[in-house]
Amino acid sequence: KYLRNYTVHTRRCVMAHFYYNGITPRALLTWHPKAVGAALRFKYMAWPRRLAHWIRKKDVLDVGCGMGLSGVGFVTAGVRSYTGCDPMLAFDSDVIKNPAVPGERVPCGFTPREIMRLYPQIRYFQGTFEEFEPGRLFDVAVLHNTTEHLMNIREVFAGLAKRLRRGGRIIFNHHNFACWNGHHMEPKTLARLRPGDPEHAKHADWEHLRRPPEGYAATKLNRIRLDDLKALTGSLFDIESWHERESHEPGVLERLTDGMVLATPGYDRREMSVQHVFCSAVVKP
Repeated sequence: KYLRNYTVHTRRCVMAHFYYNGITPRALLTWHPKAVGAALRFKYMAWPRRLAHWIRKKDVLDVGCGMGLSGVGFVTAGVRSYTGCDPMLAFDSDVIKNPAVPGERVPCGFTPREIMRLYPQIRYFQGTFEEFEPGRLFDVAVLHNTTEHLMNIREVFAGLAKRLRRGGRIIFNHHNFACWNGHHMEPKTLARLRPGDPEHAKHADWEHLRRPPEGYAATKLNRIRLDDLKALTGSLFDIESWHERESHEPGVLERLTDGMVLATPGYDRREMSVQHVFCSAVVKP
């Protein structure tokens, strides 16, 4: 009878919340349908749900957490505690990225400060984890489309390894710079490509790999190569899973002709095809 008041998706979240958190007073006090509905609407549930096996009853550090709603998804997935840090976080703003429309920002109805009030196991920090007190440790560090923005990625990974307890784990989803839209500029999708637009021509069809980095690519993207990222991860962690996923937008890979590969010295078809890498790795003893 209680579940009839909710949509199908929210019913599933109800079941997930109490499955992962148990039927406890704390779980009842931290069930907030409106916040969950916002996290669902803006697709902030998918990533925590994918990680549920690794994060349940764990202290989780989310590096580059964004503007707040991700924490709701992690609580639904059963974390013991969630700490999100991001230099760009604004405690009293409810504006977030809209995953459905790349580049668009929309109000979600909940600020990070309000979310912390609703969920005592959630804490947000405006800054980087290096600014935490030295003894503060976690079970899992997660980075969702953050690794490509870390200009000092080697130092960050080394720092995260020190912040994890014995047997702790790093999990990341990496947006590969060498893929069709790895430049993070327009056109971000093939559907948004405007033939003849000089700005689009600077980036489209892997042109960003043939030009010297400038602007955003030079200052906000580390442009790390896939094999270098894997080697870096493996030097500090024991890699459990390394999954490379090719660009999935219809029509993109059809544009990756032999001529396109030959016109891009230093890169091969595999690296130009892979859009995302999912990695799970355990900190070395």
